[in-house]
Amino acid sequence: MDSLMTEIDLEGFQVVNSQYFSTISAPQMTIWCDSVSFSQAAYAALNNCEAISIMLNKDKKCILISPVQTSNPNAIVWRKGKSVTKYCKISCTTFARKLFDDWGLNDDYRYRTIGRLVQSDRKVMVLFDFTQSEKWKGDKAVK
Repeated sequence: MDSLMTEIDLEGFQVVNSQYFSTISAPQMTIWCDSVSFSQAAYAALNNCEAISIMLNKDKKCILISPVQTSNPNAIVWRKGKSVTKYCKISCTTFARKLFDDWGLNDDYRYRTIGRLVQSDRKVMVLFDFTQSEKWKGDKAVK
């Protein structure tokens, strides 16, 4: 078996970042020109809470979501009923339109990115970085 092994030089190789490989288990957020949606994994990452707050960093093209009580004045109820399906589209034309304008996005596409768990003041949140988003038209990713 050792005779089949060949030693190689790793110079020039780079580790491929896992964010380039979309998986069902990773939290995902998609934005359309009139709405947003979150994957089932995003719900699970925040323990299937009923409502979230959304924070935006316009300059860094990042969106941060955190669980909040439904009584919070900025609460967005993102879960309809007890179970969570594949995703739930939330209509928010004014917010989405502003994102598309500020970030120079094309209305003909939707944009999806993978989130990662982050923490601030011992509170768990999900950060979505849209500088590395995938552009989709129909059921196909577009370059």
